[in-house]
Amino acid sequence: MTTRYAQQPMWDERGKVDRITQTHLQLVKWFDRLPKSLRISESSLQPSPPAGEYDPSGGDVHSRSCQTSAAKISTILRIYRDNFTHPCIPISAVHPAFTAAIIHLLDLKTADPIGRRRAMRRFEICLRALYEMNTNWDWANRCIRAIQSLATQWQVDIWSSSGLIYDIPPENRRQFRMYEDSCLQANATGGDGGVVDPFDEFFNAWTYDQAFMDGAFDFFDGS
Repeated sequence: MTTRYAQQPMWDERGKVDRITQTHLQLVKWFDRLPKSLRISESSLQPSPPAGEYDPSGGDVHSRSCQTSAAKISTILRIYRDNFTHPCIPISAVHPAFTAAIIHLLDLKTADPIGRRRAMRRFEICLRALYEMNTNWDWANRCIRAIQSLATQWQVDIWSSSGLIYDIPPENRRQFRMYEDSCLQANATGGDGGVVDPFDEFFNAWTYDQAFMDGAFDFFDGS
């Protein structure tokens, strides 16, 4: 994956197709070995039901598992940074860091003062990791943008109450600004036939479409 998604991949198009084909065959073999109860029919149009709605207060085992997993991800990212630095980390680390950051962001919104301090420390680790990954993996910039948009929507101040902005290397801040500028330019030309980042459309639906929000991220309705 690291080679496949590198900004300057080593493989030509034929090499990419060959490796994708090999990976597909391996996944088919893995799927065939799954117990029958875990298989999803290829003809099914219904997605698997979620394990349960997330409760920021940790009132059920599913939500507590999310919080525990997010805390462990933060610890792993901290240890990895101390030993290897995040620019060396593969692209597969971006999504866990993003997911954990969202859980910690929810805790910043809902926890008591002690819980908020703990959540802020963990959140800072995840967000800083995403910034430090953005020189190699542009998807990290998309995650940062999504997190900042959620923080604004949920009215969580992630900057003034911490020194995080000073811990992010200037190179990574500049990389994110370049990404934001490119998105603004794409959006400005999108109506005239230009290319718009598809993540923008997805994220707008994800965070601002009320029909979707009612069932997924509308944790604070009426609070």
